[in-house]
Amino acid sequence: MKLYCVYIDEFGHVGPFVSRDHPRYNTSPIFGLGGILVPSEEVRNLGEFFLAHKARFLGQEMRAHGVTDPLTWEKKGSALYTAQNYTKYRRPLTDGTRRLLNRLRDFGGRTLYLGQKKTPVVDAFDPKELYRSTLELLLRKLDEFAASEGAQLLLVMDEHQDRDAWVDQAARMMYQNADKLRHFIEPPYQVESHRYQTVCVL
Repeated sequence: MKLYCVYIDEFGHVGPFVSRDHPRYNTSPIFGLGGILVPSEEVRNLGEFFLAHKARFLGQEMRAHGVTDPLTWEKKGSALYTAQNYTKYRRPLTDGTRRLLNRLRDFGGRTLYLGQKKTPVVDAFDPKELYRSTLELLLRKLDEFAASEGAQLLLVMDEHQDRDAWVDQAARMMYQNADKLRHFIEPPYQVESHRYQTVCVL
């Protein structure tokens, strides 16, 4: 049976949003989870490719910061994909991203994402409920995909402050819900992203 490893992280912002010009709640109108799905037999190959790609693509910045070993160095996507960087480094940024996505495809991998638009009602806003519902929707979609492929899934997430709640939620969906997730072999693992090239990709 095919096994896919799935790596996910957050995008957008989990806090309240009212409008772009609101003095406090102006960060992002959406929150979501996204990442990559890779056949298990290609995970190491992707990790090796990304380590070399990172060293080549961001080597000048690493050297400027005194980094001699790219193995545990990470640049967050929110710091890389900014309007300023896109204006200043448009060609290398788009070329580097395209190369990464092409290689992911060559390895039989896919990108994935699921986001939710936030309501501008601050008093009733619950960030933990937004995260929980987004995670639940994504897990359901992944389980449907695995069912259609006759595959199993292993999920890896960037570490999170509410780790226990999200791992427990996934476990309940696997083992206790009436409509069980049947294609996850275990609840999610949470790891330090800078130590895993496959999570650094995100």
